[in-house]
Amino acid sequence: IGTRGPGETKLETDRRHIRRRMNEIKHQLQTVVEHRERYRSKRRQNHVFQVALVGYTNAGKSTWFNILADESTYEKDILFATLDPKTRQIQVNDGYHLIISDTVGFIQKLPTTLIAAFKSTLEEARDADLLLHVVDASNEEYRTQYDTVNRIIGDLDMDKIPQAVIFNKKDLNDGPTPASQLPNVYVSARDEADEEKVRQLLIDQVEKQMEPYEETVPADDADRLYFLKRHTLIHKLEFNEENESYEVEGYRRKAEENGEK
Repeated sequence: IGTRGPGETKLETDRRHIRRRMNEIKHQLQTVVEHRERYRSKRRQNHVFQVALVGYTNAGKSTWFNILADESTYEKDILFATLDPKTRQIQVNDGYHLIISDTVGFIQKLPTTLIAAFKSTLEEARDADLLLHVVDASNEEYRTQYDTVNRIIGDLDMDKIPQAVIFNKKDLNDGPTPASQLPNVYVSARDEADEEKVRQLLIDQVEKQMEPYEETVPADDADRLYFLKRHTLIHKLEFNEENESYEVEGYRRKAEENGEK
């Protein structure tokens, strides 16, 4: 009497082990969060345009991420197939570089605790300059799913981020053509021609957040020409033989974002 039995001792040992393991995991998660924040901070300092793919689970976000990023991530028709955010640098318009991220799929009545569990993947979307909302147009409940995602976007204080819509799985849709007041395309990931529609939608939305510019670049200033190709959307690039220079026209991030006057 008054002594603890073997069962009680093992229970306490198990509890200590669980608490220690929980603390280790929390520390690891915090390290990951800090690591990602450093990367995001560096991207913000460099004024890199950031795009996040969002949408209801199984809408086809990872498929379009693979197409746009030209690589393969985990695609599977199961709940939360994407738990780890995939972020890649892609090139559009023959030179302009931007960052694109794939995020976890939302579901209806997503619990607050679940949102907290996916905080690391949603942080990528919070820092985005543009949200590409992928919608499964072949699903009979696509409108409910569309509204659910937008509600969660609002709950996460992301509703001020510009958004464009990719109505996906056109090849599987027997119903009416979906519509949205937001910029949108109606496409199938299986149609190569539709890939260009999505890329053009992306370019158009990037341009909306930029300002037009014109610049004359001396022919021997290769560094400046390289910079403009990589960091601006060039629409016109002509060589002027008389002045031995390039006449460049296009769109760039706003002057205050570039640190220019």
